[in-house]
Amino acid sequence: MEGDVAFPEAFADALRRRGVSLAWVHQRLVERGHPVSPAALSYWRSGRSQPERGTSRDALIEIELLLRVPPGALLSRLGPSRRPGPRFTQRHHRPRRRGAGRALASGQVVMMRARVCLSI
Repeated sequence: MEGDVAFPEAFADALRRRGVSLAWVHQRLVERGHPVSPAALSYWRSGRSQPERGTSRDALIEIELLLRVPPGALLSRLGPSRRPGPRFTQRHHRPRRRGAGRALASGQVVMMRARVCLSI
């Protein structure tokens, strides 16, 4: 992979070099606990979208292993984020949202959905 190659081209090249399909990658990701839809993988390869969320970026690290490319070979080629707000590189560094869960006396946790509104 060349140094100036964008993420979609690098991903497509890595797939071709390894000789595997998106379906194969999808199945291996599911087996390893990183479920990314086949459509999302296709969008990443075509450049329609790129991994943005922490879970997608975790999956991309697994994809690098599956495709036998050096660590960071794909991750480092991501373009600027297309999503508003911060882009997290590691899930365990993500701050916990206030009110995301509530502990009960029995030790169970009830997850509540929070609605966040941003004004610009």
